[in-house]
Amino acid sequence: MPIEVRPLEARDLKTSERIFREAFGTAHGVADPAHYMQDRNYIHSRWTADPAGALVAEIEGVVAGSVFAASWGSVGVLGPLTVDPRCWHSGVASHLLQSILENPRMRDARLPALSTAAGNVATVRLYQRHGFWPGFLIPILQKPLASAEGGVERGEGKAPAQPYSVLSEDLKSAARKRCAALTGALFEGLDLTPEMISVEMQALGETLLVGSDDCVDAFAICHCGAGTEAGEGACYVKFGAARSTGAFELLLDAVEAFARARGLGRIVAGVNAGRRTAYRLLLGRGFRAVSHAVAMVRGSAKSYDGPDAFVVDDWR
Repeated sequence: MPIEVRPLEARDLKTSERIFREAFGTAHGVADPAHYMQDRNYIHSRWTADPAGALVAEIEGVVAGSVFAASWGSVGVLGPLTVDPRCWHSGVASHLLQSILENPRMRDARLPALSTAAGNVATVRLYQRHGFWPGFLIPILQKPLASAEGGVERGEGKAPAQPYSVLSEDLKSAARKRCAALTGALFEGLDLTPEMISVEMQALGETLLVGSDDCVDAFAICHCGAGTEAGEGACYVKFGAARSTGAFELLLDAVEAFARARGLGRIVAGVNAGRRTAYRLLLGRGFRAVSHAVAMVRGSAKSYDGPDAFVVDDWR
């Protein structure tokens, strides 16, 4: 049967969300795939942030799968790609993948990147057939937040992080440029401005800024609670970066304080295992892996996963 790929439209959101849950739920062997990760929002929020980076595949006019691509400046992040389990092994995934790779977000990226479950051999092979190659593991870490009563929280007495959302429009623009300067020093052209704007526009959480009035030393883009990529009771660090060990420690202090202030019970953060110093610092603070993804980049592109890169992200 012919497969047609076209832009994802508002009328496709409900079906695409159902397929997303059923695909991942089936892959993880849950009893009721239709309700898998029902407290999280990936499809609607990513389409709202950038409709031109979303595609669906149809078979005889029926949506059979979807795929997304996000532009982080010079970095193109692919995913999620999900196919209705009833259409697995029909070529839908390959059609979607080939089409999204022609999208400017991936086609023009200096670093086309994605992550997928480390144990999903079939999916890794699919991406390899389209030029992506596996690199380091990405541990998905979680830290429960116990009550601070009866003890002293880490970071007490240190300057708190500045919430991006409370700034004036002029100061927000300046903060975005300073964050881009920080990430650009880590990897040329890396720019999280679209994610910062999306989190504020959709009220998904907050961006925390650490530094002075004229310099950002660290920042973290956080999703908070149900209806976001975090899920019920969680603070998810979608992206975080720092200039130094000290700034990274301050950033982690700020994220923990922020999550507690929001009444959230755990922090979730992914870190490429090639970033040894950042990974060890997270482990030293009580973060533990709950799953592992694998980083994949296309062709000979070089990533920002050096041992002293103070970056938290997982390319999901």
